[in-house]
Formats: sequence, structure tokens, C-alpha cells
Amino acid sequence: MTFAEFIAARDRLDAAVEAASAALQPFPRNAVGLTPDDVKASPEWKAAHAAYWAAHGRLRAFNGLYAPRFKAELRAARQTRRA
Repeated sequence: MTFAEFIAARDRLDAAVEAASAALQPFPRNAVGLTPDDVKASPEWKAAHAAYWAAHGRLRAFNGLYAPRFKAELRAARQTRRA
């Protein structure tokens, strides 16, 4: 895998996490910002929550596997963005 392929795959996985997170946003929250238990009991929330954590797990596993291989390239990309 090249660095460009890594970035493209990471961006796709990150977009999946963002989409899954967006699917959780419409659910109501209480005054403290927590999801009420009755909402958590709904199958719709359970499916959206499971989809979010599945996407997050895939991104985490991917980064754990490939990010160390592209350590120098990632550092150079960060320095370029900061400049």
C-alpha cells in the first residue's frame, strides 16, 4: 500500500465514522447531554449506536495497522499543514 492509498482508505473510513455519528445526532438528549434510557432501548438507536462503534473500530484497527508504516510521511504532512 502506498501513502496515497493509505490516505484515501483512511478518508473513506473516517467518512463512514462521520456518517454513523451523524445518524446518532437526531436522537434526543437530556439537559446534561446524555441519551435517556428509553431512547437507548429503541431498536433504531441500538442499530445506529452499533453502526457507529463498528465504523470506529474499523478506523481504529486500520490506523493501528498502517499508521506506523507511514510515520515519516504523516509527520511531513502535518508539518506541511502547519506551515
